[in-house]
Amino acid sequence: MKTKKKAEHKPLKKQTSDEYSLSNPWTIRGITMEARNAAQMAAKKNNEFVGSWISRIILEAAQNQLTAKQEVARPEDVQDMLSTIKLEFLEEIKNINTRISAISQRRSLLSSLLGR
Repeated sequence: MKTKKKAEHKPLKKQTSDEYSLSNPWTIRGITMEARNAAQMAAKKNNEFVGSWISRIILEAAQNQLTAKQEVARPEDVQDMLSTIKLEFLEEIKNINTRISAISQRRSLLSSLLGR
């Protein structure tokens, strides 16, 4: 019985276009024609094959994503955001209370007109 090797996390490295051509074919579904055309134009402009261009772009994007540092929100920014949400919430409650009051007044008017 074969056992699977554990995946090793190695830093991504740039490869030459020759190394790209040695890899197995890969099919990705769901790529729009707009994205395909843009990739073809960008690769052509850069004098690369589309596969090489896409591989390089994927590696660059993955490296950026994997090494990006998450910014921590400053307490004053969080406080400002919460204050804004609180004001919006209070305004919405005020609007709801105004609508409830208007409905109650209409109900009272209808009750008095119907003699109830």
